[in-house]
Amino acid sequence: MARSGASTAGDAAFADAAAAEAVLRSLKSAIATLRAKTDADLKHAATARDGWKGAWADQFATEELPWLGREATRLVVGMLGLEGQIEHAIEAARQLQAQHNLANQRWEKSQRHQHGS
Repeated sequence: MARSGASTAGDAAFADAAAAEAVLRSLKSAIATLRAKTDADLKHAATARDGWKGAWADQFATEELPWLGREATRLVVGMLGLEGQIEHAIEAARQLQAQHNLANQRWEKSQRHQHGS
């Protein structure tokens, strides 16, 4: 009976690890996309500003464009922090699962020894 529970827990841990890895892949993809889109937006903005004069052009150059860069950087930094936290959690979960597996193996061995199987 304990074997069935251990298998179920192991299956759940595997599914959770797979889900965490999928989240991590999605996050990394989102970071790459945000960086690429931000770079493209900033290049397009530089092209748009070329020859643009007036109060709106000044506001765009001094307020809107710097805000875009700051916000993109803030988002990427936050996402990178989250990426690190997820990677750390995945590794901690792997280590804990390995400890549980070892404890289960030891318990099963002790049960076989006690019962002569």
